[in-house]
Amino acid sequence: VTGSHDGTLKLWDTVEGSLIATLKEYDKNVRTAAFTPDGRYLLARSDMDKFIRLWDGKSGKFIKTLAGQNDYVTSLAISPDGNKVLTGERKDLIFTSNVYSIPSGELLVSFDKHNNTIIATAISPDGQTAATSGGDRKEIFLWNINNGKVQQKLVGNGSSIFNVAFSKDNRSIAFGKSVSKNHTVAKYGPLKQVFNFKKVQSGS
Repeated sequence: VTGSHDGTLKLWDTVEGSLIATLKEYDKNVRTAAFTPDGRYLLARSDMDKFIRLWDGKSGKFIKTLAGQNDYVTSLAISPDGNKVLTGERKDLIFTSNVYSIPSGELLVSFDKHNNTIIATAISPDGQTAATSGGDRKEIFLWNINNGKVQQKLVGNGSSIFNVAFSKDNRSIAFGKSVSKNHTVAKYGPLKQVFNFKKVQSGS
């Protein structure tokens, strides 16, 4: 799937390179699109949009608006089992990360410990821990995706964090702090730094 500044998503056959469908549901640039791991569903959000939309991942047929937030969706990450999506949000001086059920769109958990826009989100390989970044102290919060309880807070003194990801063995967090800009696009840089920890206590 590809997203464009013309407000469309395009679904492609990766074997033949042929276009399956053009999905037009946006008025602004499409910023993020992601499949559930089984390929059944496709989720996307656009620039300065308050909604996450849901499509059939094989045919490209629009299913519904999955969820709407109070303010624009800044990022999204899908759980390994494909049953949850984690988002970032900013509303005035309230900064929250929300967990919604797929495909119902039910709000399961809201996390409100950040004090600035939540730029990056990730879910651990076991599907139990969320990593979210965005704050004046350049922190990454690790928290239980089922109840919102904080597990660890990683605080730095450098630049803002634009990317975050878990390692496959769930023993470390990688993050990136670089961003390059031109007249149309802000491109987030690679994951360059790693924080290792003995174990994330998923049930704590």
